[in-house]
Amino acid sequence: MVVLFVSYFVIIGFMFNFNNEFQSNTKGSVFNKNKPYTQGNPHLNIKYTNLHHHDQYQSQFPNVLVDSNSTLHNALDSFLNAERVFIAFEFQKESSYNDKLATMQIASGSKYFVIDMMSGEIDDDAIKNFIMYDKIQKVVYNAEKFLSAVYQRYRQIPKNIFDITTAGMLCGIDKKFQYRQMLIKVLGKNYKIKDPIKVSFKTRPLIPRAIDRSILNAIHLEDLYTFIHKEITTFNRLHIHDEIVGEMLNEELYTKNIEDAWTKVKFYTTKLDVIRRIKKIAEWREYTAKRLNIHKDILMTDSTLLDVSERNPTCYEELCEIKNLNKAILKPNHSKRLLSCITAAQKIILEKTDIESHVDELSSKYIPLADMFKILLRIKAEQYKISPQLIANNHELAIIANSSSPKVKCVEGWRYEIFGKDALDIKKGKLMVVYENENFSIIPKDF
Repeated sequence: MVVLFVSYFVIIGFMFNFNNEFQSNTKGSVFNKNKPYTQGNPHLNIKYTNLHHHDQYQSQFPNVLVDSNSTLHNALDSFLNAERVFIAFEFQKESSYNDKLATMQIASGSKYFVIDMMSGEIDDDAIKNFIMYDKIQKVVYNAEKFLSAVYQRYRQIPKNIFDITTAGMLCGIDKKFQYRQMLIKVLGKNYKIKDPIKVSFKTRPLIPRAIDRSILNAIHLEDLYTFIHKEITTFNRLHIHDEIVGEMLNEELYTKNIEDAWTKVKFYTTKLDVIRRIKKIAEWREYTAKRLNIHKDILMTDSTLLDVSERNPTCYEELCEIKNLNKAILKPNHSKRLLSCITAAQKIILEKTDIESHVDELSSKYIPLADMFKILLRIKAEQYKISPQLIANNHELAIIANSSSPKVKCVEGWRYEIFGKDALDIKKGKLMVVYENENFSIIPKDF
């Protein structure tokens, strides 16, 4: 028997508050505002101003744009002896089904360049060879997105990658924080880039504002790496980072199959009808985006896709009520096809993988146990200063609740040590979660 000494409202309040920003006054936290990071790259104090787009803009980083072979080879050769380089990138999504690299920024120490990846006058093989050069570590933000774009362009995956996003999550920084938000949180308010002007990376020639914004991202990345690498080394989690990034290097993750598009949408529902709609709408989105040669997120973002799947519109009027839906979808040809997909979703027979069998068989009596695991997950994430997204997801928690011998990552390896073992002991009735003196704790049942 599992005992939980806490009221329903306290549970809900705890889960809600934990989704807010990481507490800045936590001892050892990377968000400690009282002790801002001050390593001091001379370029980090450069800020954009709230200039109107008609005002004259003064270039801050002249002569850094590489858009021809005359400068490309010299630029790449200057990094060949570096232990690591810091790579940032910009995409243009206006008319491209795949993530299309518009610019790639490379920095290391006092050297930094912006390579125009859309220029027809650069040696693309030279860029490929540099990215694939294993002896140089490539430090990037959001490795999954970077690797996907590189694979779509070169059909090859680079090795020796350090991912700032993964490393940040191992320090307790949730993936929800975007790059500039992370800079503000970790490096302090002085590093905020204030630039409300929208910049297109599709138009050529690139305007100075676009070049400066791009190069600042790479320059900031170097100091961000210095801080976060020190944190995960102190926490002895570098090997966990390498394990997670190693899983990202599987080329199969970046091959696009329309029928498998739904598996790359992160969702936490356990409703079988909703999952059927997610599958069918994701297929429609992938097919339509490919046919129109636009990025799928322009057609419909994942969050909107999940909203449509949950609300299950049955007519054009109900479809129009959904917020953030691209107006192009409401055109007669698209709206009819989308509504047809939603109707056809009810006839889909899902294959019996672990996730689908869990959805089919999870009894209502196991739902409170799965909810208890969510609380345990939040407790452990706070205790170990690791983002809960790296430890387990809701599907895995439901599988643990429902299965006598669950085969999920969170009951293996390092995840087992910090979470899985206690989750299984709670299920066996050996441990219980107690709320006392405004704190949660985990104690033996016979305490």
